[in-house]
Amino acid sequence: MLYSGDVFGLTGGETRRLQSDSLTVYPKIVPLTRVVLPTQSPMGTLRHHQPIFEDPSRIFGKREYVSGDSLRRVDWKSTASTGHLQVKLFEPSIALETVIFLDLPARICLAGVARRRLAHGGGQHDTIGVYDRITWDFIHYILRYRRAMAPRVHALIAEHARTADVTVLRSRRAARRYLVRARQTAKTRALPGR
Repeated sequence: MLYSGDVFGLTGGETRRLQSDSLTVYPKIVPLTRVVLPTQSPMGTLRHHQPIFEDPSRIFGKREYVSGDSLRRVDWKSTASTGHLQVKLFEPSIALETVIFLDLPARICLAGVARRRLAHGGGQHDTIGVYDRITWDFIHYILRYRRAMAPRVHALIAEHARTADVTVLRSRRAARRYLVRARQTAKTRALPGR
């Protein structure tokens, strides 16, 4: 029996064969610096450079108490062992509270597949390490995605990202506009005095 599916468990299939054999497929190894895997942390999921977003669950050091420090930050064990008041230092962090759901019509997806196929001619993409294989199953998946899979994606978002700001983009033009606005917002927030 051969089972296959995607990483998220949204699709899958099985094929029955008379003879038995095993096949292990390993993914391309990618340095973890290129992969963002946020955790379920209430104070934030990513380290941040601004100390105003400190996560009390991420202690990264201690220092001597300075007048004005909160007594809640005092590390009483270190204070007892050193004889001087010691306070905990926390790692800065931020939370990602946005879900972007790219819900393109099948014709746009198929056109993108055709363009990629013409540009790369099949095989493995050097930059992202993905194999470009177009099968009838893949085309069928694209054609029935909105009816069969989109409701499942919406249910998963509702279950796992209840507090997130959900943005549904239904065209490439909408996606480009969203990215332009996001860049403008990021630049505005990066200005001094903000």
